[in-house]
Amino acid sequence: DKKSGKILWLRSNTYFDTLSPKEASDAKFKEAAGLAKQLKAIDDSFGTAAAPDAKRLGERFNLEKALIKAMEQADPERFTYALDVNASNGGATAPTPCTDGKNIYVWLGSGVAARYDAAGQRKWILLDNHERIEHGFNASPVLVGDKFIVYMRDMTAFNAADGKVLWRTPITPKTGQ
Repeated sequence: DKKSGKILWLRSNTYFDTLSPKEASDAKFKEAAGLAKQLKAIDDSFGTAAAPDAKRLGERFNLEKALIKAMEQADPERFTYALDVNASNGGATAPTPCTDGKNIYVWLGSGVAARYDAAGQRKWILLDNHERIEHGFNASPVLVGDKFIVYMRDMTAFNAADGKVLWRTPITPKTGQ
């Protein structure tokens, strides 16, 4: 709330969140599903009158780390996290979200993109699963007309309404090139 500073809602955007309902029910994601449920409960608890305390923030951080590891174990080819999950850094959320005044768009260093309405309801989420490396090739997204444009090795435009890739332009050579 811009008047009171109260947290209205908080959402995590994890690899698990990018799974379809059918994929999420697969036995290989059972551990991740349990961790994601716990993380959602903590996120939801922050949208109350009480400010989050250090203990709850620590629990959230540890759940996020465990969830990243569970997803990597379940499908290491698809869910490889480029950042050190034990580091106390900006993590994958360093890029600044952007808004059109009605929706909030996020782009993370993990390759996850999402759109929320002002009430915190997710409209879409996706994993743009291409090569990622630590310390680079990631910038804050921009909205241009009906396009949500992001940069991580490639310049990519997503349809802001549904998250579908509209175009992609390679900018930086892949590792080893």
